[in-house]
This record gives sequence, C-alpha cells and structure tokens, in this order.
Amino acid sequence: MVLIIGTSTIYAANIGSIQRTIQIWMHGELTDATLTIDENNRTYSIKDPNGKSIQSGGGVAIDTQGHSRALTPEEIMEDQENMVSTEKIDGHMYLYYKDQKYDITNSLAHNTYTYITLRDGKKNLYITVVKSGGVATSEDRYVLPDELSCN
Repeated sequence: MVLIIGTSTIYAANIGSIQRTIQIWMHGELTDATLTIDENNRTYSIKDPNGKSIQSGGGVAIDTQGHSRALTPEEIMEDQENMVSTEKIDGHMYLYYKDQKYDITNSLAHNTYTYITLRDGKKNLYITVVKSGGVATSEDRYVLPDELSCN
C-alpha cells in the first residue's frame, strides 16, 4: 500500500477525537499547532497557535492493483506522526523526522540526490532526498531517482 499525503513533519499528543495538539517543524523549530481531521470528507488542517492555517489537505491509499480510497482519520494521524520533510534555512538543508532534525547539507553538496537510513524502533526508514528538497520514503527500499515525480 502506498500513502500519499501533504508534507509536514509533526508528532502528536492526542487530546480529543478529531482535534489534536501537535508539534510541527516550522523555520527549524518545533512549534505547537492544532491538527483537525474532518472525519466526513477525510481531510485535515493544521493551524498555528494564532489560528493561522499552516497546511491542509487529504490523503489516499493505493493498493497493489492501483485502486485508491480516502485515508481514514486514524491513517491521516499516523501518516502525520511519521512524516519526513525538509527545509532550507540559511544555506543549509535540514531533514525532519518526528522530533529529530538532521543537517544534510554536506550530503547534497555535490549530489543531486542523497539516501538516508533512519532506524525507528525495529524498522528502518529508507529516505531519498532531492537537492531541491523533495522527499520519498519507504520501509522496504530507497525510492530511485527515476521513480520520483519531482524529477
């Protein structure tokens, strides 16, 4: 199954059924935000402490036969908790995963792509990062450059 969803890295503390206080990476710092999941149309929105919209979207799951369906609220939350993202700040490229921040500038200095493996509990997360900031992840293998839609 492939999950497709917007790009922000967060981890969450559940405070209710469809609205949760989370921390999201913004400008290199973990920032409090509110994640709201609309259970009816399977969309989400993220707002900063001032109520300003940071991100919104939805997601789909695609099975091995190519059939898609909307993600459930639980799948949206799980995907947001495990999101990997990048951000360029002052000439440095950072990779964010949960509450972790990695400076990957040197890995991309002379390459168009870099491959990073993170260990999360008993599983490996294989990450392909494009110099422009695009990210692809898999628990099975690295996503190859010709498989990326951001080429």
